[in-house]
Amino acid sequence: MPRIRTIKPQFFHSPDTARASPRARLLYVAMWCWANDWGIGETNINGLLGMAFPDSDGITKDELLLMLAEVRDAYGVVFYTVRERHYFCIPTWDDHQTTQRRASLRFPTYDDP
Repeated sequence: MPRIRTIKPQFFHSPDTARASPRARLLYVAMWCWANDWGIGETNINGLLGMAFPDSDGITKDELLLMLAEVRDAYGVVFYTVRERHYFCIPTWDDHQTTQRRASLRFPTYDDP
């Protein structure tokens, strides 16, 4: 379930952000809102497409996959698969988000056996 998140003003002046296209930047911000309280989210292509680009019929799944690769390269997001389910993890999550009451960890982390 999407959540309210804080994006710091420094995000817009970051060298990482400068490397990303405007669409990839918006996708990354949407992924912050899509992620749980631990910075982990399901890499559900249709869900992310609808979350980041609602009513944007011009963006295809293939274009979204290219943007996800751009997000990985620019921001260091880790994409992984556990038991045939696809996830992403934002490694800098704890540096940028303060979660007072974290929900329980529902998704596996990328280093789970």
